[in-house]
Amino acid sequence: MAIEDEPASRAPHWPLAHRALHWGVAATIAVAAPLGLAIVELSDAEVRALTAGGMGMGEVYWWHKSFGFLVLGLMALRIASRLRIKEPPHDPPLSGVQRFASGAVHRTLYVLLLATPMLGWIGTSAYGPDAATFFGLTMPDLVAPDRALSSRVLDWHGTVALVVLGTIAVHLGAAAYHGWIKRDKVVQRMTGGGG
Repeated sequence: MAIEDEPASRAPHWPLAHRALHWGVAATIAVAAPLGLAIVELSDAEVRALTAGGMGMGEVYWWHKSFGFLVLGLMALRIASRLRIKEPPHDPPLSGVQRFASGAVHRTLYVLLLATPMLGWIGTSAYGPDAATFFGLTMPDLVAPDRALSSRVLDWHGTVALVVLGTIAVHLGAAAYHGWIKRDKVVQRMTGGGG
């Protein structure tokens, strides 16, 4: 249904496909991020203790890489969707400062959510042949094996991932502000809920 034809009681919102991509990326990050933090912070024994021996560090890497590729693919689809779909209006309209801040946070997230998995892919490729996997499918190596390069790039990957998490915190804070304090219809643009 076109935005113009929506009932007055329903907030203007993104089409279902775009909303599904948004929430799909969010859910995928919710899995990939803790796995990445486990890789950095925990030993194999700690991982095995947390998972009652069901997963070791090798499995954590496997799942983290797979979900990282999933983020990359979903973000590519999301960008394609965003380029084709006109943004629904804000009801009521945002102030100029809020529009600028919202645009800056969203553009930053788009760039970072492409850069983070790409850095992971490059770093994994440099680690050794066939190290980049997506749910069991070996992905092409983007660079020649070079352990020193791998270490540097994976350090960058981790740093950028932390910036992603900080930017997501800002995004969630803004959503909470609009949903719970201002009580406007900004959040409904991505939930499709009523006004």
